[in-house]
Amino acid sequence: MRPDGVLVAIDFGMVGVLDPEMKQALVTLLMCVLNRDPGRLVRLFAGLHLIDETVSTDELREDLGRLIHFYHMPVGHLSVTRLLQDLNAVMRAHRVELPADLALTLKVLMTLESLLRRLDPELNVLEVARSFAARVRVGRLRE
Repeated sequence: MRPDGVLVAIDFGMVGVLDPEMKQALVTLLMCVLNRDPGRLVRLFAGLHLIDETVSTDELREDLGRLIHFYHMPVGHLSVTRLLQDLNAVMRAHRVELPADLALTLKVLMTLESLLRRLDPELNVLEVARSFAARVRVGRLRE
């Protein structure tokens, strides 16, 4: 914990850096899940060249849609870790190649969720994500 009371995660393992494009991709991925928009998620993957022409975007969109809608349940039952694991399984099945730094960031999010649940079992992870996405959107409008 920093002197100002802010918790800081320190991992002495692998280190990665997200460039501005990957930061934006992470925020867009979050927004797609929060807004239940699998079509936009597929367009994100295509725009980042994470899928090639052999991938059936219709099937990918359907699988992502089922996954996203399944995870809109009461927040007490929501597990970001499980969602990301299931999202990873869908992406592997459709040969979506996630950049290493973005995959590492998603792994960090799973670790943070575990820590946050220990610190505050009543924490509304979905509301934290919505608040973060809203702040990022406002920041982009100011640019």
